[in-house]
Amino acid sequence: MSTEIQDHLRYWQERLRVQDWDVTLRVLRYHEMGEGLLGQCFRNDASRTAEIRLLALEDVSGSVTPPGRDLEVTLVHELLHVLFHGASDETENRIAFEQAIDATARALVELDRGASVLLEGE
Repeated sequence: MSTEIQDHLRYWQERLRVQDWDVTLRVLRYHEMGEGLLGQCFRNDASRTAEIRLLALEDVSGSVTPPGRDLEVTLVHELLHVLFHGASDETENRIAFEQAIDATARALVELDRGASVLLEGE
């Protein structure tokens, strides 16, 4: 696994204030993840531990994922599940919740990248 994604994990845990969770990260191949999955989060609220699984970049294709999707966005999406632990367990509003998490993850990463570009230009 690349050190870049591990760096992203530490960075986003801090930014989302979930650094008190023990989060393990695994990057898996398509046959290990399951069809149509880009990421998964398994968490234990009692022990404040979580395992995040991400689909390996070499297995991400335009047919599976929207253009512009990358591991960082998927990582932030799964970390938001840690942040909102308990709230995502309701099956009745699951689709709306996933859409909100996805939009939030994408916006956070885009804003962060924009801020980085602005800071580099100074």
